[in-house]
Parts: sequence; C-alpha cells; structure tokens
Amino acid sequence: DGALGDPVPVAKAFEMGCDKVVLILTLPEATVRNPKKDERLARRIRKEFPEAAEALRNRANKYNEGVALARQYAVEEKLLIVAPDDTCGVHTLCRDAKAMKMLYAKGFADADRIASFLFS
Repeated sequence: DGALGDPVPVAKAFEMGCDKVVLILTLPEATVRNPKKDERLARRIRKEFPEAAEALRNRANKYNEGVALARQYAVEEKLLIVAPDDTCGVHTLCRDAKAMKMLYAKGFADADRIASFLFS
C-alpha cells in the first residue's frame, strides 16, 4: 500500500523486472475512488504539510489510473487482481467481528487463485 506515494504500484513492479504481478485490493475492483474525502483532509493539512496535501489531492486519480493499468495487464495475463466482490460492510474503522470474519473468509477463498496464476 503506497498510500500517498503510489497506491497501486503495478507499473513499478514491472519496471523492477517482475514477469507476473498479484494485485490485492481491499475494495471491489470496480470501485472508483472519489477525491472529495481526500480534498477535505488536504485543506486541513495544507499549511503544515503542503506536500502531503498535494499528494492527497492526487491520490484518488493515481489509484484509479493504477487499477486501470492493472486491468490492462490482467487482459494480457501478466497480472492477477484479487479483490472482494463485496466488503461485507467492513470499512477502515469497522469493529464488527462477524463482518470482518466474513470478509476474511472471502479473501482466504480468493487467495486460492494466486498459486495457479503464478505457476501456470
């Protein structure tokens, strides 16, 4: 997770010589990040942390571009996207143990695809 730097470092992985990449997303693949939340936080921190504020302003766009690039590599069978089809109501500050266990089980089941992708 590159957060402000490179939230979906797919291009970097291939630049570093990877032949295949597994991208694990915490949100459904079709999720398009909206910059509104990031912009509010950027306004709050811009005076004390201007570079971080600027990175926040660009984070949603970088994320969306990274996922789009990942999809292109997936079509070429160079990349596997592992993402939940549903987050089961889990979010960053979630404390619902039942929902978290459901999401964990989904992720565990999805992980079965990784070995066959890497070793095919």
